[in-house]
Amino acid sequence: MDLSPSHVLHGALDAALDGDVYVTRDVKLVLSSLGGVEVFFPILEQAGLPLKQREAYCITGPSGPKANDLFWNTESEAITYLLKLLASMLVNAPINEQVFYTVKGPATIGALLQKVPPSLLTVAAHSAIQSLVQQLTLSSDQSEQHIELYSSLLFNYRIWSRADYSVQLSHSKYLSTLVKEKLEDCRRDFGVQYFLDVIREYYNPSSVINPKLSTEEKYHIRRSLMSIVDLYLEEYVCSDELDAILGFLCAVNDEILLDEMLKYLLGLLTTPNYQNMISAALWEKGVVFLVRIQAQDLDVRLATIKLLALLSRMQGHNSNGLLHKLMHSGALSTALCLMHQQQLSSSIILALLDLCIVKNNVDCTDYISNFVAYAGTLQLLRHAPLFVRHTSCLELQSLLDTNPEHALKMAQINGWERILLWLLTPPQAENHWQLSCAHRSHPSHKAMLGRHGEEDPSAELFSASPDTLCIGPDSGPVSGVYVGSSPASNPNAGPGAILRGNDDPLDSEKEIFKMCSVVVETIELILWNSTDPMEADGYLRRGWSQFFLMVDIFEREHSLVVPVHTIKQKLFTLLLKDVRKHCSSGNMLNSVVLQLIQLFEAFVIATYPSLDVEEDLEVTLLRFSHNPTFQLHKEHCTHELMQLFVDTLKATHILDRHPQVPEEFQIIQSYLRILMACTNSSQSQYNNFCLNILQLGWVPEEDVRFIFLNLAKELSEGSKNDQSNKIDYISTTMRCLLTIYAEPLNLQTFLPNLPSTVSQSFSTELLDFSKTQEWKMWLEMLQVKQMLHHEVLGKWLKDLSVQTKKCMQICSQVEVDRKEEVVKDLELYENNVLQKYNSLRDSEMTRHRTLEIQRKDELSAALQRWSCTRRFLTGECGAWKNRDPDLYLWKMDRTENFSRMRLKLARNYNYNKHTDASQRRSGETPLLANTADTSLLAMATATKSSSEEEEEHLFDQIQKLARDEPAVAQEKDKKEKLVKRETCQLVTVVEVISGTLDITNKCIYFVSDPQDKDAIPWYPTDFTIGLDLIRELHLRRYKTRRTALEMFLLDQTNYFLNFSTKKILNKVCNCIVSLNNPNLNIFSTQEPAKLMQSSGLTQKWVKREITNLDYIMQLNTISGRTYNDLNQYPIFPWILRDYSSDTLDLSKPEVFRDLSKPMGIQNPDLEEKIKTKYEEFEDPVMGKFHYGTHYSNATTVMHYLVRLEPFTSLQIKLQCGMFDHPDRQFFSIPNAWRITYLGSDVKELIPEFFCLPDFLRNINGYDLGVTQSKIVVGDVILPKWASSPEDFIRQHREALESEFVSAHLNEWIDLIFGYKQTGPEAEKAMNVFNKYSYQENVDLHNIEDEKIRRKLECLINNFGQTPTRLFSEKHPTRLQQSPVRPIKTGTGVFGGKSQALRPTAIWRPEDLCTSYAEVAAAPVVFLGTPSRQTKALLTSNETLVTVTALGVANVHVWLPYSNGKQSHPFTLQPDLNPSKCPCLGGPFDKDLHISSHLFALSSNKLLLSAGHWDNSFRTYSLEKNKMVARTTHHTAVVTCMAVDRLGTEDLLITGSKDTTCVIWKFSKHDPPSRPQQTLYGHDAEVLCVDISSELDLAISGAKNGTCLVHTIRSGQLVHKLRPKKSCEIRHVAVSSTGVMVVYSVGLQSTAAAAVVPCLHLYSINGRLLEEKSLNVPLSTIVVEDKWIITGSEKGFLSFVDLFSLNRQVQLSLTAPICSFFMVRDHQSKVCTHLLVGLKDGKIAILYPKDSIQAPP
Repeated sequence: MDLSPSHVLHGALDAALDGDVYVTRDVKLVLSSLGGVEVFFPILEQAGLPLKQREAYCITGPSGPKANDLFWNTESEAITYLLKLLASMLVNAPINEQVFYTVKGPATIGALLQKVPPSLLTVAAHSAIQSLVQQLTLSSDQSEQHIELYSSLLFNYRIWSRADYSVQLSHSKYLSTLVKEKLEDCRRDFGVQYFLDVIREYYNPSSVINPKLSTEEKYHIRRSLMSIVDLYLEEYVCSDELDAILGFLCAVNDEILLDEMLKYLLGLLTTPNYQNMISAALWEKGVVFLVRIQAQDLDVRLATIKLLALLSRMQGHNSNGLLHKLMHSGALSTALCLMHQQQLSSSIILALLDLCIVKNNVDCTDYISNFVAYAGTLQLLRHAPLFVRHTSCLELQSLLDTNPEHALKMAQINGWERILLWLLTPPQAENHWQLSCAHRSHPSHKAMLGRHGEEDPSAELFSASPDTLCIGPDSGPVSGVYVGSSPASNPNAGPGAILRGNDDPLDSEKEIFKMCSVVVETIELILWNSTDPMEADGYLRRGWSQFFLMVDIFEREHSLVVPVHTIKQKLFTLLLKDVRKHCSSGNMLNSVVLQLIQLFEAFVIATYPSLDVEEDLEVTLLRFSHNPTFQLHKEHCTHELMQLFVDTLKATHILDRHPQVPEEFQIIQSYLRILMACTNSSQSQYNNFCLNILQLGWVPEEDVRFIFLNLAKELSEGSKNDQSNKIDYISTTMRCLLTIYAEPLNLQTFLPNLPSTVSQSFSTELLDFSKTQEWKMWLEMLQVKQMLHHEVLGKWLKDLSVQTKKCMQICSQVEVDRKEEVVKDLELYENNVLQKYNSLRDSEMTRHRTLEIQRKDELSAALQRWSCTRRFLTGECGAWKNRDPDLYLWKMDRTENFSRMRLKLARNYNYNKHTDASQRRSGETPLLANTADTSLLAMATATKSSSEEEEEHLFDQIQKLARDEPAVAQEKDKKEKLVKRETCQLVTVVEVISGTLDITNKCIYFVSDPQDKDAIPWYPTDFTIGLDLIRELHLRRYKTRRTALEMFLLDQTNYFLNFSTKKILNKVCNCIVSLNNPNLNIFSTQEPAKLMQSSGLTQKWVKREITNLDYIMQLNTISGRTYNDLNQYPIFPWILRDYSSDTLDLSKPEVFRDLSKPMGIQNPDLEEKIKTKYEEFEDPVMGKFHYGTHYSNATTVMHYLVRLEPFTSLQIKLQCGMFDHPDRQFFSIPNAWRITYLGSDVKELIPEFFCLPDFLRNINGYDLGVTQSKIVVGDVILPKWASSPEDFIRQHREALESEFVSAHLNEWIDLIFGYKQTGPEAEKAMNVFNKYSYQENVDLHNIEDEKIRRKLECLINNFGQTPTRLFSEKHPTRLQQSPVRPIKTGTGVFGGKSQALRPTAIWRPEDLCTSYAEVAAAPVVFLGTPSRQTKALLTSNETLVTVTALGVANVHVWLPYSNGKQSHPFTLQPDLNPSKCPCLGGPFDKDLHISSHLFALSSNKLLLSAGHWDNSFRTYSLEKNKMVARTTHHTAVVTCMAVDRLGTEDLLITGSKDTTCVIWKFSKHDPPSRPQQTLYGHDAEVLCVDISSELDLAISGAKNGTCLVHTIRSGQLVHKLRPKKSCEIRHVAVSSTGVMVVYSVGLQSTAAAAVVPCLHLYSINGRLLEEKSLNVPLSTIVVEDKWIITGSEKGFLSFVDLFSLNRQVQLSLTAPICSFFMVRDHQSKVCTHLLVGLKDGKIAILYPKDSIQAPP
């Protein structure tokens, strides 16, 4: 304040404020302008770097210490501090939080945390992560964001598995707490399957992922994780969760994990709440148990068997379940049979017994539920110690006693005899059996005695000095086994409980005795109880006889612990007792007794001939029957056994009476023969048995004679050998015989001198009398009479031999049946168990691999996103810009415009300068040997393809699918599910990537194989496509086979997929069409020629509705030419022949090439030479051809595009690692034409010659060498008439669209795509190439040898491929040029049919007419019409929206044609009613100038306004006449906005004072609500923006004079343009051809007053093309076609040439211009009217003079 007296006296007390203005802003808001919290992520990345690298990474300011020194003072807590900082920046900062989720911030943090040292993952860092997640989840209620946080941070074990044990355990406990709080949410996204995968991958005991963790620590973490699983399963179990557990059991190989999971599942089964549901599911899906029962680990097997046993004991099990059927059909027994190869233990046998035996609920008795499995268990006992066999057979005895019907079921098992006989073999090696965990108890007294409670008569055989057998402990306790009590004392003891005893071991000999006794008793039980003794006739022959024979056979094959006769003695003992028992009850048949006695006779008489000898058996039997001898087998027949036999026969009471039936006679005869053997025995204890029967007195005469003869024979032998004891016994017997049977024998007549039987010396007298002639004659007489008895004996022996043979045959057949049954069971096991198990395992492994690939892809995507973000942050526009930015070169971008032209370059950070390729280059040319045998070509042409008919059939199917709209399409809006999966190849210009294509009802996914993930550094190997984004499907050929599919999307991208067969291709195509995508044009799947006809493109071109360039490109597309396959690259013609003139005069025909002739005969001098060569030369395999090379192949494309990647690398690869020789490089356009003209080449051109100037520049600075003419090969040498590559492209494009080319282009089409391609017309036109370049001449499907096919494919690729022929007749010519020139840029093959020709308002701007209409009382700062109006133009009014400087919007009736009442070609009815004019919200920011930048009009009739004080932009519905949304995302006032005018997507871009730009997307009729991308990089307020989805480009200008170019889809900064210093950017605009226009003015300051307004012209790739200073400031700029239309504040509307910036036309209007809009035809997009908003409230309507006065 000036307080000087002179000043105060004048009464002036004014003051002046001096100083700088400082504004304090919230750091969170500032952060949102710099890039969000991602600005801090580089610090997180530094945590994993060594100190020296970190210092190089640190931020340095202008002066002073490093900014992050304080941060690194506490090394171990670095992560903790940073995470807390991130949390503080995100909490209560909705914009930062929204951007954080939009840019996948959680995934980036998770990816970076995986790279930090494990030592930094402390408990504090873990707590910081918890806090961060908790705060973010509380501030957001969107479940998708919660899932992203959880999956990236908390549930990301790629992070936490690297931490210390304490941190990992703490993390598991925290997850448990989190799951309790959000059980259902976590169960849905991180359920049982997730934690099982974590255990399997990170805490597998055999895993090396966590080497720092001990086995015990891993165990504790597994327990902690399984406790979380318990939380999920606490109330109910889902089928998916059971499937996860079963899948885990299928896929895991670690025995510890298997054991733990089986026991866990066993615990679930014991839980009452789960039993029914789990058991039902396991019965149906538990095939895995039949495989895991064979596990190497005993604990795993034991747990599996226990689980199956528990399942079997459960009530209500599903008998129809697959597992139940398999267990009872032989699969389980096969699994048990396979266990012979593995170690066993008593615990395993115990569990198997529990599995096969269950309790009867009625009488609480045990019974065998699965006899097949029980038999399999008994088979395993062959490897068991003797005591295990003993106790197992004791239990079997108990079961057979309790359930007699079990014997029949056991006997029905093939080979049951062998199963039990194996128990009598010596135990296997000790290492095959793991001894039981508990000592055995002493057997009960019942086990010490026989089964009948009597002392075993064969005990003497086993009485020997005992040897102690020490039994060692098992490896570990058996869970749940009762130990220490006998079965009697433990009522709950189940089968095998005796194995659980704990007493001292028995002696080994007693062990053998016990075991053999029990086994034989068990056999006898089965033999006896398997048939009814009252119906035993015939069965004994098949059963008992068969078994006795089986014992002999088995004994010959295997060694037994006891002799075979001992087994038979024990068995006869038991059988005789059973016979005696049944005789006492009167229920025994004579046939049973007879057959048993006959078996016994054959066993005890040793002198019978062997009956199993095949040779001369009948002679031997006959000889024996005529002179039989009977001797006891001393080892076979003990006195006790013989006594039991006699007592049993007495019990039958057959000896008490005279025989009545033949069986009784046979019994007596057999008995007598046995007695004779006893009589003949040298042991006196057997001699008394014969007197028993002789004293009966009723023995038949012939049997008495038989006895007498045998006694006489023995008496004679005894006298010879002087055997006094034998003589005394025989004498006594003969005395009895002669006393009782003297009369029947008529002894007084035949032996009158026979000594008296009452004599005291009868023995001596008889011996002397036996030597007399009387005695001998009498014996001879008896011998003759005894022949009948001999015949009976012979017949019985013969019958016995026949029966023996039958039994042997039965045994053999049983063995064959058993083996066949084993094979059958093995097949059943393989087909129904192993295959299903392998299927489940493969499915689980595939799921796990897919999940692992998905995780790796997510990590790779996160790191790739972070790499792009880091490049920006460290680049020239980033917050870390003081660091040197990453270097990069340029590569071809895949983005196409609507004309399918590739205009853009992209930054290539993975670049290679290829200096090694330059160094390796020399004067010599590497040879490309072509050693393929030409005979292979003949093989490929044996049969022509019928693809046209197949494609027509496919198209019919697709049309039917489109009409029917199948059920698959109805599922589109439901939950996403897989519809089809096929393996295929993604064909790219660089590499062919193998992978899997998944088609769901919502999207299409391609996942490359792991080995191809990094095949191409600059090309994405995976992709995801929404079904509604697919515009067209085109069937393609790949390597001459029509097995490929090319998908074109709405965003101008495309993908080329190749399948193994055409059948698969058709299935995939049908599947995609059946999903009923509304944007898909099904006609694109037609055969190319028919597709060309139905598209109507030819008619549009003839009528000049589309350009020549668009038409040629569409012909290439339909014929199968694609950017994705170098061998089928699009073909464009050479247009000009004048490359030497200073100027190009397109009005002269001589500057053009002759389009009616191929390139090979452009020189008339060559025509006759080529014709003569064709007529005189014919290759025997190749046939006739005019040219040995082709006009299009991969080499041609690489030749032209060598200066751009990836074509640079491709050519180097082709040239064996070096650049091609400089003289062969494409270094000059005039030289290229000269070579072609001279006949050395026949190459045509590629699309880049008409759209991409940068391919003519060596922008990457490759060393391409020096030609022999000393020309440095760098930028391509241009024609003289071209001043720059851009100028060449422009003039070349004009030449393509010239009148001469339009008139003759049809002739070139006939050569390439038409009727002159093949046949006689091709010969006339001299247009015949190698016949194998024509697809109809090649069918590689006929070649089965893969190597030969590959050689042939390479051969064809070297020659090139001719496009598919589209026209069979002459192509029509184009109409002549007319004054009206509507040009339509195509968006695809099917762009819709145009209506009548409409005038183009800007074709001749000097002829425009002007009309004025008053629409408001204030300046019209914005005006426009929605780009999508109603379809019924004749019945509905369109709208024209105007906005004044006061913020008042008016909606007027507008028609782009006259309604008949006006003389001008439009209808406008202004709406001047103030009450109907809404005011656009609250006040605008006071610092803003109200202009057209603040308003936008969407295609769905939504008006948007910016500049509001609350930092929002607002959306108004023109139909509802009200505001429908207020959207706030920027942290400062929104200063500008723009919509995508010509794109296929409804996109909006907004710019703000906060220096950011945001891209939004409209959805149907809804206003934009969520940002798609946030664009950073400006340092000052953004003043203007423009957007083009067609080019994937967004451009923005700022107040500090910088202009940034970003991509839309990825949000990456591509270019930074700086037109001039001390200026601000007022307007930016981008054309469809990729030219960017920037308008700059000087800053509003004195120092910058000298900066005049200027127009700057940039290429799409950031190159400054032109700039022009202006005298008058501009208020509006629009780019259209070849014009820049500008409006000035002085009322001038100017048309400026887009390439030279020269003003061509200037129109003067009545008032200063405030806004401008171009009205387009909704069908053709042609400009019909120009609308200009004026400052006086009027609008000027400009239209051509010759406009149509009526509606179309």
